[in-house]
Amino acid sequence: MRAHGIRPTSVTYGTIVNALCRVSNERHAEELFDEMESMPNYKPRPAPYNSLMQFFLTTKRDSQKVLEYYSRMVSKNIQPTMHTYKLLIDTYATLEPVNMAAAEGVMNAMRASGLRPEAVHYAALVHAKGCALHDMAGARATFDTAMANPEVRPQACLYQALFESMVANHCVEQTEELLEHMASKGVEMTPYIANTLIHGWSMARDVAKAQSLYDRIGMEKREPSTYEAMTRALLSGSGREQALEVVQEMLSRGYPSAVTNKVVDLIGHISSRATSIAPVDLVA
Repeated sequence: MRAHGIRPTSVTYGTIVNALCRVSNERHAEELFDEMESMPNYKPRPAPYNSLMQFFLTTKRDSQKVLEYYSRMVSKNIQPTMHTYKLLIDTYATLEPVNMAAAEGVMNAMRASGLRPEAVHYAALVHAKGCALHDMAGARATFDTAMANPEVRPQACLYQALFESMVANHCVEQTEELLEHMASKGVEMTPYIANTLIHGWSMARDVAKAQSLYDRIGMEKREPSTYEAMTRALLSGSGREQALEVVQEMLSRGYPSAVTNKVVDLIGHISSRATSIAPVDLVA
C-alpha cells in the first residue's frame, strides 16, 4: 500500500492486528498497534483494542495486558462495546488474580454508560462462578437473576454456562429439569450444550442418557466436537461398535482430516473407505 502511495487507514490496521492475533504473532501485532495509534490520520475504533484484549485473555492468559489495552482504549475516549465488557468480565472472573467483585462491577459500569447487560454477560458470570470458583449456588443465583430480568432475552449461552457449571460440580442429574426449562423458554438445543451433557452423563457412567442427548441433536446439527464427545462416552462404556458407527457418520460428512483425525485416533485407524460408510479396518 505504501509503495503505491496509499496510506493505511484505521480499518486496515485493525484488520491486520486481528489477523496477527489469530496466528499468535504477539510482537508484530503490538508493533503495528503502536504504529496505528501514532498515525496522524488515526481514527479511534474499538475493534483492534478488542482484538488484543481477547488475545491476551484467551491465548496468553495475561490479565495485566488485557487491562492495559482497555486503559488505552479509554484514554482515547473510545466507547467500549458490548464485547469489550464481556472480555472484562472474563478477565476479572477467570484470570489470576480473580476479582469477582470487579467482574460484577462491570455490569454496573455498563448500566452507567447506558448499556443493558445481555445474556452473554450474565453467562460469563455464571460460568466463572460455577466452573472457575465451583460456587454452584452463586452460579444458579446469577442465572436466576438474569431469567427474572425482562430486559434479558433467554439465550443458549446462558443455559450452556449453567449446564457446564452443573457438570463441573458433578450435578448432571440437575440438568434434566433445566433442559425442560430451556424448552419452555423456546431456546433450542445446540451441539455445544449437547457436548457438555454427553460428557456429563458419561462421567456419571450413564451412557444411555448420553446417547439420548446425541440422538436429540440430530445429524444435521452435529459438530465434530459432538462426534468426539459421543465417541468418548461410548468407549467409556465398552460400546466400541457403536463408537465406530459414530465415527463413520462423522467421516461421511466430509470434514477435513485435520478435524477428524483426533476422533479417529480414539478408536484406531479407519481406512479411507469409511468416508462412504464402508467397513472399518482397525490396526490391531
